[in-house]
Amino acid sequence: VTRARVWFQNRRTKWRKKHAAEMATAKKKQDSETERLKGASDNEDDDDDYNKPLDPNSDDEKIAQLLKKHKPGAGGLLPHPAEGEASA
Repeated sequence: VTRARVWFQNRRTKWRKKHAAEMATAKKKQDSETERLKGASDNEDDDDDYNKPLDPNSDDEKIAQLLKKHKPGAGGLLPHPAEGEASA
């Protein structure tokens, strides 16, 4: 009877250690995911000025700064004709 009791006690201890390790790993994974999402939300804060509706009475300098900051990348909608090609 004592051997069975010790066996079950050891089994429970082993399970608790394993479970605690799994929980720690899951917590680390969740924390890293939270940090990654937090970093993404920081970028959204930078875009707050860009996403606000433009005031028709605002100065053009502010609009020019926003357009410079959020200039579309290369490869726009219309291709540029190569040198030497005649545009029709």
